[in-house]
Amino acid sequence: MKKYVLIIGLILAVVSISAVSAGLFGDDASGGTLKIKSEDSSMSGTVEIYEYKNINENSNGSINATKFFDSNGYLKGNKHAVSIKNGEAEYNLKNDTKYFAVYYFITDINPDYEDDAKAPMVTVEYLLNGNSLLSSAEKAYFDQCDISFGDTVYSVNGDPADLNIDNPKLKDVIRY
Repeated sequence: MKKYVLIIGLILAVVSISAVSAGLFGDDASGGTLKIKSEDSSMSGTVEIYEYKNINENSNGSINATKFFDSNGYLKGNKHAVSIKNGEAEYNLKNDTKYFAVYYFITDINPDYEDDAKAPMVTVEYLLNGNSLLSSAEKAYFDQCDISFGDTVYSVNGDPADLNIDNPKLKDVIRY
């Protein structure tokens, strides 16, 4: 009998380890995908994505802005710098992410687009289950590119967070 219990325990351990290795129970599964694509396939750069988990709403459904922004209005949270290479990048939100924000512009773009006529359009898109929920298509300039939906906090389903401005300093420095 002990032999069978030991074998069953060993089988369960192998199955559990395999499931974790395959990502079935890990936190790397996608809650949504951010895709960046430039008309210039040689473009590189960086886009910052902020993820938030364990965020509790107030009794009225709003969320205190200080959970997402510091007292100067800058995004805070679990920041990821995503590298754009060969004109493209993709980032999958973790499955425990409840809210996210994208910095309002792409930085460190190379080559430097001083000549506006040669500057490419850059599309930044947020997709959930293959459906586009947020999209920005802006022309690069110098070494950066705006993201029209940047610096706004969204739930993973693409809805803007209902922010409660719990610090008066934030009233004039964040978009909500």
